[in-house]
Order: sequence, then C-alpha cells, then structure tokens
Amino acid sequence: ALCPWQKPCLARKLGIAETLPRKAPKPERPTRHGVHFLLTDHEGRIWLRRRPPRGLLGGMLEIPGVSWREEDWTDAEALSDAPLATSWQPVPGEARHVFTHFALTMRLYRAHLPARAKRPEGEWLAPAEAAQALPSVMRKLLMLAGLA
Repeated sequence: ALCPWQKPCLARKLGIAETLPRKAPKPERPTRHGVHFLLTDHEGRIWLRRRPPRGLLGGMLEIPGVSWREEDWTDAEALSDAPLATSWQPVPGEARHVFTHFALTMRLYRAHLPARAKRPEGEWLAPAEAAQALPSVMRKLLMLAGLA
C-alpha cells in the first residue's frame, strides 16, 4: 500500500524516508570496577555471603568482594580490603557485566581454606548449587574460575 502522506512528505522529497525514524544515540554507560574473592573449602564448596537487603542485587547471594567503583582497584588496594587474610591468587582474565545504568568489569582472586581452618560465616555451596543460587553477574565469576 502507498503512504497517503507521500506528496507532502519532506523526508521523501529529501530521499531519506527509508532511514527514518532514527534512534537517538544511547548515552555512554560509565564503567565501574570490582574485585571478588572466591574461597573454597576442602570439599570444594564455595563461600558465599548475602548482600544487604537494599540496593542493587539486594538480599541476593554474592561471591564476597570489594565495593564497585569508577577507578580500577590496584592489587594492593583490593587485597587490603579482602574479606579475610589468606593467600589469595589472581585468576587470569576478567568478567564483564552490563547493568542498565553502568558497565562492570570484575577481577577475581581465589584461595583454598585448609580443612582445619575456621570457616567464615556465610553459605557454603557446591559449585553447581552456587551457579543456581547466584545472580548472573556472579555466575560470570564462577565461569572465569572454571566452576560453571
């Protein structure tokens, strides 16, 4: 069918009718950076903690980490803010996630809790259980560690 507005259409006269309407460019998303700490016990279970009830991902389980911020974390800064003192080893690579209002780049450290060591409070889940319980942003860290 022909458009009833063909004759008075300025876009048609200019030869740009097929390109309209044009989407407005999306605003640039700011990037935030985070570092998380994957701790496993002698049975291979992963230590998770619950996020505060309010805010982004409120009340959900997470792999413990430092706060997300605009500037990248140095290794020294991240390790000084680690949830517990142990021999954290960096995992090569990084995980990325995009929220509606910002992009997130995360690095990961990993450590193993000796069998006799006191376990930090939180939930301890097998990798498959953790993959089911975690939000997608945290599952990306499990994938980075080769556990999902």
